[in-house]
Amino acid sequence: MGKPKCKYLYEKEKYYHIYNRGHRRSLIFQEKKDYQHFCNLMLKYLKKYDIVLVGYCLIPNHYHMILRLGNSVSDISKFMHRFMTAYCSYFNRKYNLLGAVFQNPFQARKLDGYEDLLNMIEYLKQNPVEARLVRKKGKYKWLYINRRSLKVLHRLYARLTSIEE
Repeated sequence: MGKPKCKYLYEKEKYYHIYNRGHRRSLIFQEKKDYQHFCNLMLKYLKKYDIVLVGYCLIPNHYHMILRLGNSVSDISKFMHRFMTAYCSYFNRKYNLLGAVFQNPFQARKLDGYEDLLNMIEYLKQNPVEARLVRKKGKYKWLYINRRSLKVLHRLYARLTSIEE
């Protein structure tokens, strides 16, 4: 008898760190067009779901995203399934490959509160520096932080902390 599948339980209006890496740590982006296609697919499929992209960082052999889930708890799973299926099909077709592009199904971690979210944003900014792709954090072409959603978050947090005091 097989092992039962564990279903990740998402919560409405919460933030999640979504990440994965290439199968056997291999490259998932081999040239600039691969990064561009990944981003185009991401934006295409995000439009279909109640999800806000807070940020992403694409490294040659892995990716990170920060997403804010809206009101449908199944949207992240549906989004990632469609998005990753499209990217894997593109990648395998382009490089004449078969099989897995990614090591595992994507990983997701709920970000617990404001500080956890800010720490994850800093982690995304630092990731290309640690991978020696750039010298200064925040100066990497395939790093994106949604400034507008951060401003809204900062205002909301300021209101909440003033209410608590």
